[in-house]
Amino acid sequence: YPEEYGLGYGWSLAFSGIERYRVGIGERSQKRLITSDGQKYTINFDGDEFSNLVNYDREDMILYDDGGNYTGARYRLVYENGTTEYFNSDGRISAIVDRYGNTISFTYTLSLDGNVSKIEITDTNGNLIEFAEEVFEYDPESLPTINGKSNGEYNSMRTLKLNNQLIQTYYIRKPEGTESARYELIAVENSLGDYIFYRQRRLSYSFNCFLPTQNGTHDG
Repeated sequence: YPEEYGLGYGWSLAFSGIERYRVGIGERSQKRLITSDGQKYTINFDGDEFSNLVNYDREDMILYDDGGNYTGARYRLVYENGTTEYFNSDGRISAIVDRYGNTISFTYTLSLDGNVSKIEITDTNGNLIEFAEEVFEYDPESLPTINGKSNGEYNSMRTLKLNNQLIQTYYIRKPEGTESARYELIAVENSLGDYIFYRQRRLSYSFNCFLPTQNGTHDG
């Protein structure tokens, strides 16, 4: 999910999920599993792999094309250690249950554009983590800045709270009036008021996708 959680292009949360993707323009979309450690596997429930994941030959996890009777679940990923991850019909993780029944559950609130505006994560002991968009007013012609920094302009904020205590604040610059622009994560502020700033830039390179001949060269 490039901008699934509103953090910016290329950023996500460290939980497993299922997403649709296309290899090329006009190609039929496929589904793939993205595990919590960032690994990506194309899903094929009709293949020969034990795991139902293309080219994954190990038998330490298996993805099922059903929710295992867990409320709201459409898929489930079962690990050999007894932990099961459940996913809803959109591919978002809805619960993590270990072999002893300890459960972490996820509840999502969606914005009008279909992205996630709020996540509530609750564990077996009742602890609540909230990751939510903070709505505020601003002038599009003069964006607010962080400590007056020229690269600190933002127009979106997300907060991370544990049991209603603020842990971190995320500052994002999101596109205005264009679909081609991407969200950019500008900075993260911790509970002590310390910041980490991020800079991003786009580069274009020339390349030749054909193999070189014996006497030729190629661009990389």
